[in-house]
Amino acid sequence: MTATKMNKSAFARRVGVSRQSGHRWVKSGRIPCENGKIPVDAADSTLGILGNGSAPSRPGEDLQRARCDHEIYKAKRAKLNYEQAVANTLRTDDVRQAMKQLGEILYREVNKLESHTRTITKIAKTGDLKALRTALKNISREMRQSITVALTGD
Repeated sequence: MTATKMNKSAFARRVGVSRQSGHRWVKSGRIPCENGKIPVDAADSTLGILGNGSAPSRPGEDLQRARCDHEIYKAKRAKLNYEQAVANTLRTDDVRQAMKQLGEILYREVNKLESHTRTITKIAKTGDLKALRTALKNISREMRQSITVALTGD
């Protein structure tokens, strides 16, 4: 059962608004006040208080609620994006294994350079820089193709 009269702060708490809002309502005449006390029944009927003690939505309250809901949505979306990014990251062990395999492939290809030593030396002795450059480009192309095949399986 509600009290017949209530102070402004208590009434403001009861209807779910700030103490300042309760005081403004009294000062503007929106709700009655007698000797610093608010007659609860009269104020309830003036405000259109619902049976549960809450006031109906005020102008702008729906917009404020929508903005709040939008901010909550953005926060949840950001959290989801973060969780998906974390789930899509590679495990350290997987990266180490891949790097080891790549290192082995490169090691084998660099060791194959020894098989081209005679050809490169022979061309270098002739002094034909254009022929030497062409030979090195061909060797480089073969190495890139071998590495690509080893990495992709193509």
